Order: sequence, then C-alpha cells, then structure tokens
Amino acid sequence: MNQTFLELLAEIKDFRKGNAIHYRLQDILLVSVLAVICNMDTYTEMVLYHKT
Repeated sequence: MNQTFLELLAEIKDFRKGNAIHYRLQDILLVSVLAVICNMDTYTEMVLYHKT
C-alpha cells in the first residue's frame, strides 16, 4: 500500500451534486479527521479548527 492518506480519501465516492459542492469531499474528511485528533468534539469546534 503506497498511497497517501489524501489519495485514500479521494477514492471515496462523493454522491453530492450541483450546488451542494463547495469543498471537495476529501478535504472535508481530512479536516474532520484532523479536528477529531485535536480533540474537537462538536461541529462548531471543527469549523473553527478549519478556519485557523
């Protein structure tokens, strides 16, 4: 297995369509994983983590 974590996330199928896509799914998943690792427990904390 010689894939990076981002390459693995990119393999996940994104079922969103049209105006629902503002960010790539792999970016959302990466920020979510990193926020959880940094003890961010709520959606609001994850958003604040993303903005910093």
